[in-house]
Amino acid sequence: MNRNADIIFTAEYVKNVLYFVIVRNGKILRETSDAHYFCIDDELVYENYYSDFGPLNLGCVYKYCKLLNEKLRLCLKKKAVVHYTSAEPKKKTNSAFLIGCYGVLYFGFSPRDALKPLLTHGQTYRQFQDAAQFDSPYTISLMDCMQAIKKARDLGFFNFQDFDCGEYDRLNSIQGGDLNWIVPGKFLAFIGPVDSRLTSFYHPPELYLKYFTENNVKIVIRLNKRSYDGNVFNNAGIAHYDLFFPDGSCPPKHILFKFLQISQESNGAIAVHCKAGLGRTGSLIGSYLIKHYRMTSHEAISWMRICRSGSVIGHQQEWLEQIESWLIKQGNLYRKHKYQDTERLPIHEFGIYSIAERNFRQKPVLLQKSPSPPPPIQRHLRPDIAAPVRPQASKVRDNSDEEDEIFLTSCDLTVTSEIPLTQMKGCIIKSNIIIEDENDNGHLDKWKDFWKNFLCCKPCIQICNDSLWKLSNFLMRSSIFNDHRGRQLSSTVTVTPGCTIRIPTNTAPSYAAHMTPSFFNAASNTTQKGNLTQNRRRLGRSPSPSPTRVLNKQTRATNTPPSPAEKSVEKGSSRLALKEALSRLKLSNPRDGSIGAASVGAASLGARREAPATKRAPSVRSDERHTATQGDMLNSIKFQRRLRETLNTDRIRNVFHEKISAHPSKDRSNIKNS
Repeated sequence: MNRNADIIFTAEYVKNVLYFVIVRNGKILRETSDAHYFCIDDELVYENYYSDFGPLNLGCVYKYCKLLNEKLRLCLKKKAVVHYTSAEPKKKTNSAFLIGCYGVLYFGFSPRDALKPLLTHGQTYRQFQDAAQFDSPYTISLMDCMQAIKKARDLGFFNFQDFDCGEYDRLNSIQGGDLNWIVPGKFLAFIGPVDSRLTSFYHPPELYLKYFTENNVKIVIRLNKRSYDGNVFNNAGIAHYDLFFPDGSCPPKHILFKFLQISQESNGAIAVHCKAGLGRTGSLIGSYLIKHYRMTSHEAISWMRICRSGSVIGHQQEWLEQIESWLIKQGNLYRKHKYQDTERLPIHEFGIYSIAERNFRQKPVLLQKSPSPPPPIQRHLRPDIAAPVRPQASKVRDNSDEEDEIFLTSCDLTVTSEIPLTQMKGCIIKSNIIIEDENDNGHLDKWKDFWKNFLCCKPCIQICNDSLWKLSNFLMRSSIFNDHRGRQLSSTVTVTPGCTIRIPTNTAPSYAAHMTPSFFNAASNTTQKGNLTQNRRRLGRSPSPSPTRVLNKQTRATNTPPSPAEKSVEKGSSRLALKEALSRLKLSNPRDGSIGAASVGAASLGARREAPATKRAPSVRSDERHTATQGDMLNSIKFQRRLRETLNTDRIRNVFHEKISAHPSKDRSNIKNS
């Protein structure tokens, strides 16, 4: 490759095959006899929200890899392929990111080896920054992105040999729903739906129902304030959860635990959103990546930003860095408990936006030509026995003699064996193979006539009848045993209260309105059956609490004086009955994460105290304040960007149609090709 005065830096990425070159700003390199130059600075561009920067999304990585593959195929053994970029820091860093991803994915380089040629001669690259409204100290490096790409590839998160880039671009746009897959078949991040037409970005939840149903999305988790009716998803068979915390803040502990619990127990995909689907959504999904895929916090952030630009904003990155070691430890414990192997990480068969998975999912189910049942199995009869004639199924048998004749002349069972068997002479019922118990003769005689109908005679084989008769004898004895066992249980089990109850005469009518007759019968027999508690413990039951406590709706935790009925509880069972009664009581008001330790302790004792008011989120970062929040501003930028793209597309289309209409029909094909 010839030396050019406009070239500032040259790196031989693959010897005599691929080069990476940095040129002066605004300079263009022309193709020579021994080198083919190309640049992507103006084609693959990062779209920022504020002062955020990179990395380029997964669609750009795929397009670059496809372009470079084609150039290497055409120029192999003819010319060297040179990727040149401007010295402007952002463009230079984006180009280094793309060629590094290609080295990891197609040349099999490690992340360090993929960046090593690019860092020679003291060359440095700008850090990638989050989507904050000002210059932020929370950054990730090129090395973090290379490690994230390699780990995601190894875990099966994506496969460029089976990747639908068109679907990625369509879903990434506002018109397509602004949603991105993060983990295949598990996590889908998207913008928060809005069912009010007063907003400039109206996109109701009904817009997502078809796609969610087709892609096995079973759960939707909302992290922002209510902006649509969650029953839209519930009515479609998709569970909906509300885990609100303020915009721009870090997830509190109870939200993190609940999110991880829902994610671990779900068998289908989970769609997560907040206001813009970036900050809060990325924080929680990142925590799952760290715990269950053993990514570092920077690797998780890098992968989420490659899939969905702008994920994890501001100090949410610091929050992930702080809990990284704890999440990795919890993930090891989870895998040890579930798989008995801490090194077992989930590997995905299909990556995100997989064409093969979509074709497999949409593959039609082959049905039988006729819904009629299959024909009956043909019996293979012995050649020395004539085929018997079975009676019609609709024939009514009048007496037992006709029934015996039918079974003597027909056979329902035929056993084929390689060893010749002797034919039975006589009836197995008359033999004395089975020894009967003297106590069960009556029951055996009762069931014997029933099982006779299923036994066979002359045409049958001895082994068949022996097996069938033994089976019938076993079933008869089991039925007898069940009858005895049932009578024994019914005679021993009696539902009675575990303590003596004294009902005052003046309150008897009010008690009777709430009690059943079986209750009074049980109460009257408590003195005659003193071994009731022992029988209950033998059956695995615990004494029930005193009904007077439930009827009076008073407990000791409410600091009310005990009633006369409570004073009559027996000393032996008072402690167990009291614990059982207190454990079954609940708080009258619902509890949430805002209740302190004292109130939780009171709730475990059955106290009916009023729960303290839930702490409201600070107005500085809350979704409920009147001014625009961080999510609102990000959404506004998104919609302005999509609107600008739509207007540009419409303008180009109008110019194209004007040119076609101005030229004769014979020149229209040339215009279309151009």
